[in-house]
Amino acid sequence: MNRPSGLSDTVVLDLETKRLAREVGGWVPERMGLAVAVTWDEENGFREWFEKDTEALVLELSDFKRVVGFNVLRFDYRVLATYHPNVSQLLTAKTVDILADVYEALGFRISLDNMARATLGRVKTGTGDQAVTGTGDQAVRWWRQGKRDLVIDYCREDAELTRDIYAYGLSHGVIYYPHYWPRLLPILQSTRWVPVNWSEKSVRRRQRRRTPRHPLSIDINRQPVESSAIRSVGYDPASQTLEIEFHSSGIYQFFDVPEAVYEDLMQASEPASYFNNHIRGRYHRPRKHNVLVAFARLLRGLKSKA
Repeated sequence: MNRPSGLSDTVVLDLETKRLAREVGGWVPERMGLAVAVTWDEENGFREWFEKDTEALVLELSDFKRVVGFNVLRFDYRVLATYHPNVSQLLTAKTVDILADVYEALGFRISLDNMARATLGRVKTGTGDQAVTGTGDQAVRWWRQGKRDLVIDYCREDAELTRDIYAYGLSHGVIYYPHYWPRLLPILQSTRWVPVNWSEKSVRRRQRRRTPRHPLSIDINRQPVESSAIRSVGYDPASQTLEIEFHSSGIYQFFDVPEAVYEDLMQASEPASYFNNHIRGRYHRPRKHNVLVAFARLLRGLKSKA
């Protein structure tokens, strides 16, 4: 496929990690560590970014009008949040996440490889024992074996497929995916399509719908902690909001906080020290006004009596 046109002011992102989910206690991308990220844009083509480049990478992404990826909202941005806590705040509103849009339309997920096969008639390519084709597990093994060129090629091809699927959907208004019925009989495979609308107006409207409620309207249950300065701590994973009640200054909320940071805070031997070293000054911090606190407590009391 020739280089797609009409993608000015657009950057495509894909990344690979150093660790697997099962090695970090489950689906916690913030703990997986960046191995390499690959971006593509019309002016610069493909570029590689490594762990030391994460600050520059996020700033570069923020300069574009649109960021395109495959599962970036649920995975890539959370990996980058370890290095740049405000990545979601900077990029979510301008992001087209192909997988998120397909899941919203169909109610189930389609792999990048299957979507590329059905939409573009292409899959990952490679030859011999060092074929580019592989899995996320294989990419991690390559990285640990020092085969970094293979990981870069693997990530680059994912970025290329993501770019071309996006360009196809932008031009045709649909993308395709394979369908098996029944799934145990691949011979009955067919191809189905899902409509996509990635116009600027549609993307803005969809992002507003995805944006969670303002965290100050969320009633977060806090747990008491033993600390010289902190009375209790709570966390809302849906909005990534951390709520902390201090002994002397009331209740504050911190936005775009990775769940791993909350877990580390709760496990710290002295939460106040962890807060000062890892949270203070790094996350947006509005104070939760006493009237809101009192109203929330009143509602909880009424519910308990009902």
